[in-house]
Amino acid sequence: MDENTKLIEAAATGNTEAVRQLLATGADIHTDDPNDEDGFRGAPLRVAASAGRTEIVNILLLSGADIHAPDSEGPDAALRNAAYGGHIETVKVLLANHAKLYTGDENSTGCVLCAAASNGRINVVRLLLGFAPWLAVSQTYALGRAAGNGHIDTVAYLLTNVMDNDEVVGLALVDAATNGQTKIVELLLSKKSEIDENNDAALLAAAGAGHTETVMYLLDRVGNINAPDVFGVPGAALRESAANGRTATVRCLVAQGADIHAADDNGPEAALHAAYNNRHPETVAELLSNYTTDELRAILATAEEPMLMEIIRSEYMRRLGNAVSEAIRSQPDIVI
Repeated sequence: MDENTKLIEAAATGNTEAVRQLLATGADIHTDDPNDEDGFRGAPLRVAASAGRTEIVNILLLSGADIHAPDSEGPDAALRNAAYGGHIETVKVLLANHAKLYTGDENSTGCVLCAAASNGRINVVRLLLGFAPWLAVSQTYALGRAAGNGHIDTVAYLLTNVMDNDEVVGLALVDAATNGQTKIVELLLSKKSEIDENNDAALLAAAGAGHTETVMYLLDRVGNINAPDVFGVPGAALRESAANGRTATVRCLVAQGADIHAADDNGPEAALHAAYNNRHPETVAELLSNYTTDELRAILATAEEPMLMEIIRSEYMRRLGNAVSEAIRSQPDIVI
């Protein structure tokens, strides 16, 4: 192991004496991590901050480490890593040494407030917003990250202390629904003043991901079960859950009144075709179980996919066979 790699390891593990010795003998304080394919320099400070090694962070800064050294997510990686890890004392040291509070790019990549919120580090969130209230410009992504990852205390804090904006809350609602965070969905809905397209988007996201409990909650509160997708095509929730093979969610949606015949641009029975085309036989069977025998016969007359026709034909014949058997049982004197 070379001296630079030893320095990175000592910084990560909190070996203060080894860090001092390695710096004194010429280890590169700006070295990159040989295990990092991106090759970003400044690895000793980054790993020390990530592990909350506050004393070593101080030593490295006093020895000339670049506090603004980036990683793949943007500048000031040390501060972001410390914030994500919830290492509040390390965060304080970095802020005292003028680390920049990067708000992130257009996708929130590199956002220091988002890093803390995404990992539920509420104490760091409080510290950052107290130190720099203008970080609230990152509110959309910070709230969404906290909501999507299930950090309800952080979500509640942000809602109470930073934001009161239906659009921001609505976007976070979609993040929470996507990950099946039903309690957070409930909290966010309590803060929304009106029903808008984000409610339907949340239902679609939960259905597509197979979060049946969240789907049921949204349907009970605000959801339009046959709401359209962003292109205006109705029946999106059932179609998306069928396309992803979410059989239990499909069962729930149909039981609640979803239209199994809803069409898309390719024609009627969009949910059935979505399940079949994406090779989800259990979901296909679940959907077919909700068709009447007459509906199956009508589909057989128009279906074009040979394999799907065979599946439908098998279900149709099974139904006919069951009907004959039931007739025989109800009239035992019939001689065949």
